[in-house]
Amino acid sequence: MKNLKAPHKLFTAIFLMLSFGLSTFSAQAALILSFDTPDNEIQVNDTFSVNLFAETTTDSDAFFSWDLSINFDSSIFNLDSLVLGDEFVSAPNTNLEDLSATLPLSLANPFFPSISGDDILLISFNFTALAAGTSELFTSLGNNDAGFTSAFLQPLDATHASTSLTVQGANEVPEPGALLLMLLTSLSLMAFRRKA
Repeated sequence: MKNLKAPHKLFTAIFLMLSFGLSTFSAQAALILSFDTPDNEIQVNDTFSVNLFAETTTDSDAFFSWDLSINFDSSIFNLDSLVLGDEFVSAPNTNLEDLSATLPLSLANPFFPSISGDDILLISFNFTALAAGTSELFTSLGNNDAGFTSAFLQPLDATHASTSLTVQGANEVPEPGALLLMLLTSLSLMAFRRKA
């Protein structure tokens, strides 16, 4: 009977060490999200794209899936379409409450696919500027509060993306009628001054 207890204790100790190791591993993981925004000024009625990128700080930050929300002022921008990055599957919803995607399973890596590195394109957003103003554009956790998940289905910490986009109002160009009226007024004032 004593021989059976020793392996049981050894198995329990190994299981606890592995569990603690995986939880510590996931707590130290970090991803950095960032937006790639247009370089030129955005005018009312312009269409423009904003890309959301992820960067892993170490190879242990490799992720399998993500679940995010995008937030912005819908009175300034209209979201026209979404395009997932090439590496991901599962088209996102257009309600912005739960944008999610995963890496596809493949024959090369059928059990634990994951991706890591710099400039990983998660999704591209295509907007139309509706009105002049400034809007914050930022990511947050999706409806499932999953964020990023490793291939072992462990949650990964992420630094969310945030930026500010400004839409310039249309440049007002004086109408030819207004220019003609201003010219006639100037000429009549000059004529009136000569007579006086």
